[in-house]
Amino acid sequence: MNYWGSTRPADDYRHPITALRSRSNTIRNPKNYYTVVPVSQVTNTGGIRMLNWCSLWRRIVSNAMMIEAALYRWRGSHASWLLNELSLHSSLQAIFSQTCNTAWFVHKQNSRVAEAEPDITRSVLSSSSIIISINTLRVSTSRYHSASVYPHSMHLHTASPEAREEGNSSAPSESTPLLAESSKNVRGGPPVHYDWVSELRMLLKYSIPLIATYLLQYTWSVIVTFCAGHLSADDLAAASVGITTMTIAGFAIFEGMATALDTLCSQAYGSNNPMGVGLHVQRMLILMGIVCIPVAAIWAASPEILALFVEHERVVVKAGTFLRFSILGIPGYASFEAMKRFLQAQGNFSVATIILLICTPINAFASWFFAFQLNLGLVGAALGIALTNTLRPILLVLYCVTPFGRWSHRCWGGFSRAAWTNWKPMVKLSFAGSIVNLAEWGSFQIVAFSTSRLGTDHLAAQSVLATISMVTWHIPFSMSVGISTRVGHLIGAGLVSTARRAATLYSIVFTLVGCIDCLVLYFAQHYILGFFLEDLSTRNVYTLAASTMAVVSVFQIIDAFICFTNGILRGLGRQAVAACIVIVVNYAAAVPLALFLELGSPHLGLVGAWTGVASGMIIIAIVECCYIKLLKWEKCVDRVRKSL
Repeated sequence: MNYWGSTRPADDYRHPITALRSRSNTIRNPKNYYTVVPVSQVTNTGGIRMLNWCSLWRRIVSNAMMIEAALYRWRGSHASWLLNELSLHSSLQAIFSQTCNTAWFVHKQNSRVAEAEPDITRSVLSSSSIIISINTLRVSTSRYHSASVYPHSMHLHTASPEAREEGNSSAPSESTPLLAESSKNVRGGPPVHYDWVSELRMLLKYSIPLIATYLLQYTWSVIVTFCAGHLSADDLAAASVGITTMTIAGFAIFEGMATALDTLCSQAYGSNNPMGVGLHVQRMLILMGIVCIPVAAIWAASPEILALFVEHERVVVKAGTFLRFSILGIPGYASFEAMKRFLQAQGNFSVATIILLICTPINAFASWFFAFQLNLGLVGAALGIALTNTLRPILLVLYCVTPFGRWSHRCWGGFSRAAWTNWKPMVKLSFAGSIVNLAEWGSFQIVAFSTSRLGTDHLAAQSVLATISMVTWHIPFSMSVGISTRVGHLIGAGLVSTARRAATLYSIVFTLVGCIDCLVLYFAQHYILGFFLEDLSTRNVYTLAASTMAVVSVFQIIDAFICFTNGILRGLGRQAVAACIVIVVNYAAAVPLALFLELGSPHLGLVGAWTGVASGMIIIAIVECCYIKLLKWEKCVDRVRKSL
């Protein structure tokens, strides 16, 4: 009995595998079920001992149906026990060569099904050198399992029975490599059945918790404003200045950096490299820790910096003190942004929402208690924010280490020295994401400050309109995070055609969302503005805001579509392109046009300001849409594979 547990020479079946094909990953069992059987490793020495169930150096996928048929037959009596064992063992280093040899051995037997199957079974069950196991078991009762990539199924491509039975040129043969050497083979893959309903259902599943998450995160500024409004006018002004500074010189940077994980983690998970997810998160945590230092330094020096822009000394002192105490929450805010992507890349968007549902009332209570019961004033509100910002990542870690979050361990291989290497993609995407956020926030702040030249009423009306637009913007933006993850999964799996179809569907959905937001704001403006401006003393402010609401409503359609294009670009890893487009258009066209229409000879006031910004956004949407259309998405797939 040789290496393979058979009488055949081992060398006959060994092959230097240089590529493994991503299709034909599943088998069709006699009951018309689809069973996803990714190949990992098991050592059969003195009984089956699990070494690794979720990570390989490459995607080990057999082109031949025989290895999976053998596994299916073997799994019948051991599946329950095996899956339990898999869930209890941590991941170790994959033994790549032996698994490749096994896959090639079975592949060579494809033409001799009858005589090969017993040999294969003996090889799988008895040889101490075979490193094969089931790392995931997914059974779908539908006859046609979509070729889409789904979380928790290891993102494998499931071809339809017709696709496998057509016998086309893309069908595997003895000379077929097991992984496409380039993305050309992706386009030449078997035809698939794209399920629009399933795609919409998945988008809805992703979007609802994400919308709740980002709206809950936005409540911290509402809580601070509420506390400051019950203290004094100076405290309210200081809170406004402090919140703006915290957003531009802190939170917007970290949120932009975290968008790099929307790309890298989702693509790693989609390419069946789950350990890459944890590795990218480790790199981001280190990078954010470094960035925390200059951010904290800016906040610490804020009194001196704000004195250059704000004339009122008391407001500057209060805002500076507020920012200095808020430094305590910087590490917590940054780490939560990175760590929640760890779960989102695996298809779980609800845990972050639950944590925010817990922390938001704690934030409100802590801010009220520190500000009013302990008489700390605005400092108390800052301490309340810092406390909850620190609590959120702690709760997230506690979830992951408990049995409830044990499912996420398949993407965590422990802290690794590799996290200190290969930073170029992370830094590049983080920088581009931060630039996009800062460019958008900066342009809006310039326009907002310009309204102060029109008078206090115009500034107050602009503040209300900006708040309404920001709340509405969170809906398409949250959805864009979901499609970034989805497109990243598909690109990582090499499913270019499916990704393009999904993008087409998303463009329609986001346009409809923008239209709905537009109609709601326009026809419900009386109730919305009345919520902010119900006092008679603000009647003039109400009139100014109402006269601008039509433009603000139309603006939501454009803003929603840009959320779509930015989400697709993040999924493709093209944040740098978005950054260049946003900077050039905003500061070369949108902002100058807005200032001219607002303060120049047209004298359009707030209507001119919003019209100018909207015009620039239209240009951004057109340019980004054309770029996405002309981009060869196969290059994005090649880039992902080179990074593995």
